[in-house]
Amino acid sequence: MDDGSREALRKQYGIKEDEIVFVYVGRMAKEKNIEELLWYQKSVQNNIKLVLVGDGPYRTTLEEKAKEYQVTDSVIFIGMVSPDEVARYYQIGDLFVSASTSETQGMTYDEALAGGVPLLCRKDDCLKEVVMEGKNGWQYENESMYLECIQKWKEFSEDEKRRMRNTAVRTADQFSKESFAKRVERVYLAALEERKRRNVYAA
Repeated sequence: MDDGSREALRKQYGIKEDEIVFVYVGRMAKEKNIEELLWYQKSVQNNIKLVLVGDGPYRTTLEEKAKEYQVTDSVIFIGMVSPDEVARYYQIGDLFVSASTSETQGMTYDEALAGGVPLLCRKDDCLKEVVMEGKNGWQYENESMYLECIQKWKEFSEDEKRRMRNTAVRTADQFSKESFAKRVERVYLAALEERKRRNVYAA
């Protein structure tokens, strides 16, 4: 998506040109831990908008929590968008955020990276080979780490931010179907070799 349509979308939702945007894309369920992002928003809402794209059984609760935490002015609930539009909403963000620790495939992480959107995600085993700390994003374990990562992003020059976005795109290549197939093949062949060695030793 070109910069014009990105800016048009941000303008549509009342996002100012100088505001930082955190975007979450996905199902709104309790296990996604989106409430944590709302709580952290209390500390950063002066110049950061949190954009939540998607729907689910926990959305009403999250909207109530946003009111309770007094962050409604800095949180935007987009709701469900069509699959054809999802890529545009990734692009609205400066960083993709997630507090989930229940991901199995983590497709949204891969999609965000493919769109050149660095990650800011709660530390999770599924992200070991996904997040390159300080290069295509960060992982955090608590609020202080979350805020520290945000400060690093703010202090980056435009060139540093551009490099991080470019690295995000490059690292997303490893999740293409072709790369995935190659990784599976390598694991399979390694398993076969291990079985052969065990059979030899057993003999």
